[in-house]
Amino acid sequence: MRIPLTIASFFLLACSAAEPLPHTAWNDAPRPLIIGHRGSGNVSAPENTFAAFDAAAAAQTAIETDIQRTADGALVLIHDDSVDRTTGVTLGNVSSLTLAQIATLDAAQVYRPDIFSPQRVPLFDEYLQRYGAESLLAPEIKPSTGPAGTDAARLIRKHALQARVLGYSFDAQQLIAMRRVDAAIPLVLIDTAAVNPATAVSLRLWGVSIGRNALTQQYVADMHAVRTNVLTWTVSTLTEAERLVAWGVDGVVTDDPEYLAKLLNKRTPPGTTTVPIPSKLLGSGWLSHATVSGWTKAIADGFATFAGVGTISDEAYSHIQVSGIRTADSPATQKISTTIRVQNGPTSGDASRYVGLRFAWTTDNDMGLLGATGTNGYYVALRLSGAVELVRAKDGAFEIIARGTWPALVQGQVIPLRVDLDAANVTVVRTDTGDAVSATDTAHPRGGFLSVFGVGVVPAIGETSVTY
Repeated sequence: MRIPLTIASFFLLACSAAEPLPHTAWNDAPRPLIIGHRGSGNVSAPENTFAAFDAAAAAQTAIETDIQRTADGALVLIHDDSVDRTTGVTLGNVSSLTLAQIATLDAAQVYRPDIFSPQRVPLFDEYLQRYGAESLLAPEIKPSTGPAGTDAARLIRKHALQARVLGYSFDAQQLIAMRRVDAAIPLVLIDTAAVNPATAVSLRLWGVSIGRNALTQQYVADMHAVRTNVLTWTVSTLTEAERLVAWGVDGVVTDDPEYLAKLLNKRTPPGTTTVPIPSKLLGSGWLSHATVSGWTKAIADGFATFAGVGTISDEAYSHIQVSGIRTADSPATQKISTTIRVQNGPTSGDASRYVGLRFAWTTDNDMGLLGATGTNGYYVALRLSGAVELVRAKDGAFEIIARGTWPALVQGQVIPLRVDLDAANVTVVRTDTGDAVSATDTAHPRGGFLSVFGVGVVPAIGETSVTY
């Protein structure tokens, strides 16, 4: 990466290059660092709002945000140069608007305004005051914001937060400006590509923040050799986060800090763990996916499900992953008890539509969809017609290993299920009727994630427990 340094700037940095970097709270924080992208970027709450920052703070993660500068010099927290995307109005760039104009806008328009509106655009000074004492902060200074780096550094110094707040930018000049104000502020240069270690040394960087696709294990080692920390962005699956952390990455920037904080390099403890349905799914670490736009995870009658559902095609796929269940592969004897239901769908016994469980979904793949390459684990599909299939997924290929016929399903019906696993056998029992499907299969370890899924229907899952 080329960095446009003036001769005077380079001389200033070169003269101080031999000085040790200041020790910061970022150095003392446990690794890996988890950093909430824009707070909790449109996962738990609208990006760059107090609601999003509160979610990251509650998960005890660091909080990243974005600084823009208004026409009258105020530092406000919004990602884009323009206010249009996040506030739902067409007013143009932050730099052409006054703080008074910005203060009238609702930053919740970007994500679930039905829940979060109104959310005003926060001031940087408020962010420092509200979160600086308890959370590590990473405010990104945008390259196009003029003297924002200088102004931000002065506010950081005013609140005596030099050890807790990064100077964080794609623009080396903004970092240089911050150092001129206070050399105790740790500096991190952001780039989509790898920053040369020599650049990190010459700029006296505390760290670099590199797009995840540009990282290699050797690069991380090279940066550590020159005492430079390595952050990466934007990472929101355990599969990828754990691979990067295994390389030695110091921190990951994620849109879902609650999820990574709960499960990164962790397993459900042995014994019995019961996962109740939370009062709300936003901010709870429950992952979801739907192929239909507009579906949002929600709670209904004590079940985790989806809201915002219109017409359901027979190809519509969705799943909700039960937070906190990620069992180890040993011991192999494990028992899962839960209830599922068809929250919404056709009333007839359609054989092409089904609801079911994904279980023993291998611990190195928390986001693989049915049919995706690398998908490994088991699932049981309960078709509305009553046909039941126990299926093994291996590297994206699927094989039915047992079949059964259970009572046909109707919308709203609660279906209690128990999954019994041991080293040789996989069994699923509908406990209210005693119907079961079972197979001898040793293709996969028994540990992993648990999800409810639906094809052509809206799935729902209730309180779940696992014993092993």
